[in-house]
Amino acid sequence: MKELHNWIKAKTLVLTHGDSDGICSGAIAKTAYPDAYVYFTNPVNLLEKLGLIKKM
Repeated sequence: MKELHNWIKAKTLVLTHGDSDGICSGAIAKTAYPDAYVYFTNPVNLLEKLGLIKKM
């Protein structure tokens, strides 16, 4: 996954859903942490993504 390289470089990673409240929450988090990498996920693959992050 090419995205993993961006995760490694980012000091802060924000995982959020792509629905309306997730987008708004992601925008608020990005405002608080401007250097953060924001990744849109969904409930179906969230556990998989967290497992990938844990391995890093």
